[in-house]
Amino acid sequence: MRALGWIEDRNFVVEWRSAEDKPELLPGLAAELVHLKADLIVAAGAVASQAAKNATATVPLVTVTGDPVRMGLVPSMSRPGGNITGVSMVAPELAAKRLELLRMLLPTAVRVSELIDPANPYIKLIQKEDEQAYRALGMQPTFVDVTDAASLERVITEAARLKAEALIVRADPIFVANREQIATLALKHALPTLAEGGRFVSAGCLASYAPHYLEVGRGIATLVDQIFRGANPGDLPIRQPTKFELSFNLKTAKALGVTIPQTLLVRADEVIQ
Repeated sequence: MRALGWIEDRNFVVEWRSAEDKPELLPGLAAELVHLKADLIVAAGAVASQAAKNATATVPLVTVTGDPVRMGLVPSMSRPGGNITGVSMVAPELAAKRLELLRMLLPTAVRVSELIDPANPYIKLIQKEDEQAYRALGMQPTFVDVTDAASLERVITEAARLKAEALIVRADPIFVANREQIATLALKHALPTLAEGGRFVSAGCLASYAPHYLEVGRGIATLVDQIFRGANPGDLPIRQPTKFELSFNLKTAKALGVTIPQTLLVRADEVIQ
């Protein structure tokens, strides 16, 4: 925003709201921002985006979700219409790429557990596609609901008891906020973990393949700038990331006894020693 000429508390003000891992609070928080007469709302994640859409049909919304068309947020990526635009994280294609990476890291892995935030409606929409992507690579997925941070230890311990050979973690807010705990528990139970975002790798997870978050942030800022300068959000195409980051944690790999192929290391954007 600063690069685009916007300086917080000088020519624009940010009112931050967080559900703190309690998605049931999001409708109330969205309504609160509408009541405050916000000029624009940025909603990160499927649950927050749906809550914002339900709260207003007039305040411009910039959403960050997997597939806003499939979620019913907008009718079209090129002309979203109404009061909504945003950034799509191309989740189905990204999930398949992440599984291909898992197959390269663990050629013999079959049983894979994936943490799921049941409050995220998008996950339910793409679960059949996810299952097909797993089975196409000879994997047997188990989708495990995580309703709150307190249940993480139980579900990861259960995944290990059921002899999962790897763990997949998406970038839902509950998992991002508790990434250190997830990494610690996964390492404790010798579960190689592939996640969605370099922050997970910095926290101790084995690997990540995800959109380049700086590019995503710039995309959000660009849309906010255009709307502040008078653009109609419904006329602004949904943006999609063109850059992706591949990250590895070599310390975690060593602790797990996983050898990362040199062909992957040379492609990595970040390697944590």
